[in-house]
Formats: sequence, structure tokens, C-alpha cells
Amino acid sequence: MSNTIDYTIEILYHFTCLQCQHWWSYSITPTNIKMNLDIDDRLVHCMHCGNKGKALIKKGFNELLKNKEDPN
Repeated sequence: MSNTIDYTIEILYHFTCLQCQHWWSYSITPTNIKMNLDIDDRLVHCMHCGNKGKALIKKGFNELLKNKEDPN
């Protein structure tokens, strides 16, 4: 029996369609430590109602991306 446990890292994005108000998630596995997590302006398709629009991070969360190089 091994005394170690393997793990991976996953980035999980949560989307809410402003047209139908349904939500869904999308996950990615980072390819490197300095990967850009900002997906603003990327075209996103709502799988519930078909609405298409540009991704925009919710207010308050954008500070996490702006300060990603400052650990404090």
C-alpha cells in the first residue's frame, strides 16, 4: 500500500447567461504556472437558450486577476 495520494489542479469557470439566467461550468487544466486566466471578450455560447455573448468577469473577481502577481 502506498502512503501517497496523487492530485491534479483544475481551473473551474462558472458562467451565468444574462438572457435565460441559467448557469453552467467549464473546467480546464492549466498548462503552466503563468497561464493567463482572463477570458474577457471571448465569445461564449449558452447551452441552455443559445444566447451568444462576450465573457465578462463578475464585479469583484477582476481584482483577483489584476493582483495575480502580488501574493499579498
